[in-house]
Amino acid sequence: LTRASGAPPEHVRLDSMMLSEIFDVLTERPSDDRIAVTVDSALSAWLLTLPDDERNHVSSQLSARTAAADSQSVALWRSRWFKGLFHYDPGNDLQQMTVPVFALIGELDLQVPVAQSAERFRALYRGSRERLLTLHTPRGINHMLQPAATGRMDEYMAIEVTIAPVVLQLMEEWLGRTVPSRRASH
Repeated sequence: LTRASGAPPEHVRLDSMMLSEIFDVLTERPSDDRIAVTVDSALSAWLLTLPDDERNHVSSQLSARTAAADSQSVALWRSRWFKGLFHYDPGNDLQQMTVPVFALIGELDLQVPVAQSAERFRALYRGSRERLLTLHTPRGINHMLQPAATGRMDEYMAIEVTIAPVVLQLMEEWLGRTVPSRRASH
């Protein structure tokens, strides 16, 4: 996301490092009432490891945060949804599925890396299970399954189309091939 916003490679690297520090803390599952303090402590310690110019850049980024944004981040980190998302590996369940699976990752999805995610699906379904997987990565489609130009999050609200027609078409075709028709069974 940082790269897509046009940030220079050095800022992308620092942003990635900072998120890694935050995620390392969250992986340790601090108690809900300690999340903000624990993350702040980890970031402060990490900042001390950076050269002065990098430390100054990251510090200026961190000082630009608002209380409202910090509050939203902490609320997100405390939420059941985030904990589930952060600690759940769907691969474990997908490996056990014996029914057809429809997977769709927009080519412009910047939140779920397309190549990495598509390869993970293919790896889970290699061999005899390959017939169960239908995987699509339609061009020009973002994380919200909308037709998009960049895939950046700031684009989501500006796009008037809720879901791209190509996505609906792919789903309809898959359902038509995969789900038995009631008419056919009578």
